[in-house]
Amino acid sequence: MTEKKVAKPKEESVLIKDLNLQQKIHLAVSLCGVVKKSQTGMGYSAGSYNDVQQICKVACQQARLNLRPRTKTDITDSSITMHIALDVIDIDKVRINENTGDFNDYMAIGDIAVTQKLKGNQNDAKASGSLFSYGYKYLLQKFFLLDIEESQDDIDFEQRASSSTSGFDLNKLK
Repeated sequence: MTEKKVAKPKEESVLIKDLNLQQKIHLAVSLCGVVKKSQTGMGYSAGSYNDVQQICKVACQQARLNLRPRTKTDITDSSITMHIALDVIDIDKVRINENTGDFNDYMAIGDIAVTQKLKGNQNDAKASGSLFSYGYKYLLQKFFLLDIEESQDDIDFEQRASSSTSGFDLNKLK
């Protein structure tokens, strides 16, 4: 007895340029790889700014998106606060408003504030540059849902039992 083979429906091909902005963002998120932690210091390791940016850059190029960071900086005598946001622009459907020069087809995301206290010989340019790198890296990580691969040091640290919680039973708390 032979079985009938069911014909599979043909999948429609859709050009990336025909996707809407949300579909392109979804595509970019799905194209992002894993960030390997490479920077160490202060007792932990982290993915570098360049590693995070490179993964997002490649995904956005393939999804035909452009990222435009926006910043607003507040400087006092003792600290700098930088607000960082991101415009995600669909390069296939973008139109510029002739009156204002603004983009019509984009999505504004994020508005994180990063603050740094100024120390002795630290100048405004150095502080604002490090604030931008730090804030922009974390904005990209969160928006693109990037997986950050744990380093071996992090894994070893997490597997060590803490002496303060060993034998601690949460069910006995009142």
